[in-house]
Amino acid sequence: KAARIEMRHEGDYLKGRIYATKSDTGFQNASAGVIAGRSELGANINYSATSDLEFSANVLKTKDESGGVTDGASRDSAGLTAAYKLNDTFKMELGVNSVKEYLINGSGGALSNVGTGSNINAIPGWGFNGTGLLSTPSTLLSAPSDIPSVIQNEYTSGRIKLIATPSQQASIYAEYEQAFDDSEKKRFTVGAEY
Repeated sequence: KAARIEMRHEGDYLKGRIYATKSDTGFQNASAGVIAGRSELGANINYSATSDLEFSANVLKTKDESGGVTDGASRDSAGLTAAYKLNDTFKMELGVNSVKEYLINGSGGALSNVGTGSNINAIPGWGFNGTGLLSTPSTLLSAPSDIPSVIQNEYTSGRIKLIATPSQQASIYAEYEQAFDDSEKKRFTVGAEY
């Protein structure tokens, strides 16, 4: 079984969503938007200051209670983003993210399906796609057995993203993210959506 509670606000300038979910390990319903064996608490807020400037804030607390290889993994995260529409084609985002997660050795990461950015309808979250691209190499599926079974991964990072929308159906983006306290924790991504 699973439980989900959600409150939404859809105003002209302010959009918000606060939610909580909890599910048993045997829960199976792909259209429910709830992942089996997980508890989550989160909030997303978007404020349109002008037609060209938008601010967003996101917080997420999630824990894997699946009983499987990732049982006990957790992620606490928060992010602030400012998005500015440069013209009809280009938009730029600047953001700050803070993450504290506990990864399970040999699992490939803590949690999956963490969403991103200011899309209030996406799976809640922010910052990184997937399980945290700034995670340590020891979270690979073939991690050596002498690595601790639970690995703490904590950082605060800044990011910049440039998004081009050459048509209503297509977008192209480039993004760079860098942890403030560790020069090794950085990522650069490019992508497209159609």
